[in-house]
Amino acid sequence: MLERARKVDEDDERAVDGNSLPDYLAHAEERLRRMQQAKRDLEAEAQQALERAQAERQAGPGKGWRGTGQRLTDSSRRKSNIVKNRIKRARKLVQKPTRQYNLTDPDSRVMRDGGLNRFGQCYNAQLSVDGKAQVIIAATVTQEAVDRRQLQPMIELTKVTAGSMPEAITADAGYWDTGIVEAETRCELFVCPDATGPFVGTPKMKDNTVAQAMRTKISSERGQEIYRLRRAVVEPVFGQIKECRRFRRFSFRGLSKIAAEWSLVCLTHNLLKLFRYTRAVPA
Repeated sequence: MLERARKVDEDDERAVDGNSLPDYLAHAEERLRRMQQAKRDLEAEAQQALERAQAERQAGPGKGWRGTGQRLTDSSRRKSNIVKNRIKRARKLVQKPTRQYNLTDPDSRVMRDGGLNRFGQCYNAQLSVDGKAQVIIAATVTQEAVDRRQLQPMIELTKVTAGSMPEAITADAGYWDTGIVEAETRCELFVCPDATGPFVGTPKMKDNTVAQAMRTKISSERGQEIYRLRRAVVEPVFGQIKECRRFRRFSFRGLSKIAAEWSLVCLTHNLLKLFRYTRAVPA
């Protein structure tokens, strides 16, 4: 393998001149072709988003009345308004896409790094962790810059991996989605609706009855006891991966390769956890 690598380096002209551009950047015609392809990709992506929003609207409630003649519930009306706004934004993006496109890694997205307070070309890694030994139950990678739409997929993935629904699931404020929290009845959810916490700051959803009920539940003695565990369950796992194992950036490009790399990182985390856990258990 080392000999093959040496031979490749010798045959690669760029190994001799580190300032040489790759072929797809060295020629104006190829640069133009890649930019035109990027434009088509963005337009197709915007059109697909519009079609999904329109399909969601057709499958959901109507424009204010049910077939029985009863008005929509507050929840249904709220969902209808969300879909309408999504369609409106999607139509604008079809005419003029605004998302930044990375020619080196088109699957990546511009996201804000809260820890470093800066923006970067990123993927959004997700974890579901058990509450006893910090073993990762479910892991995935998404292109979504925010976590709000990831609550339902992670619940389903956790159920598939564990073989059953957990009794309770905790998640931070970034995962709050009124529709999902209201609809999920298979397990008890503890998701803070306020980015500043359930007890301080200005509430994000003052008139939302679902959020108000969640604040009451989290504020209770039992709710505080359960929700407080989130900081000792999933947050340390990210810390162990980033700080202890120094994994802070992906080595590959493309969503499928990134997902495989993240799965490998999580697999080795679980092997270490299980090894240490079994050694810690008295014989």
